[in-house]
Amino acid sequence: MKDLICIDPAVGKLIGPYESGLLKGADRERFELHLISCAYCFNQAFQTQPVIANLRMKAPTMVTQMSPERLTAKAPAAKRLMSLRDPRQWAGLVILVIIVATFGVWLYVQRGRPHLYGLEPSGPQPGAPVELRWRVDPPAGAQFEVEIFDEQKQFVWKDETDRLSLTLDGYTRQQLSRGGKFTWRITGKPDASPQTPFRESATFTVPNVTPSGRPDR
Repeated sequence: MKDLICIDPAVGKLIGPYESGLLKGADRERFELHLISCAYCFNQAFQTQPVIANLRMKAPTMVTQMSPERLTAKAPAAKRLMSLRDPRQWAGLVILVIIVATFGVWLYVQRGRPHLYGLEPSGPQPGAPVELRWRVDPPAGAQFEVEIFDEQKQFVWKDETDRLSLTLDGYTRQQLSRGGKFTWRITGKPDASPQTPFRESATFTVPNVTPSGRPDR
């Protein structure tokens, strides 16, 4: 399924430095723009964001509680390769701990987590869509928030429902009928569950219809 792979691996591989706070400047802006159109990377970043923030907050305490003896007792080779008195080595160790712990927590969270799929519309459309549809597995009561953005990432429409579809109003369809590339994003909020919100997105294109009624190619 397309939502299980990154649409641009060359950019997607930056997710590690991005989550660790090491991605700066143009590279950071490029990756954040990538998140809007890549459902796979968006889900990774969205699901681990609370964990990353929590681990960063606790990192100083974690380092303080780790004595040099405990760090070197089980890894004699590391003692020869690094000096625990060097702050740069400590920083690298803390980042490594954060990444490993984040990955472990992410794997745990995925177990039994609701998954959105079957988002329609997706891809080229003959005209402005009338309805947005999706599915969720495992089935669970949830409130869904749906948003649509245009190619410039500008907000177009937003609504909420507890069903698995939403009908677009006439004004929104008129905006979409002007043509272009649109991204719609859906966030599920479980009603009575400890699960955190789950999110998915899809992209569709609408042809620009000329006054003659024919698509403008």
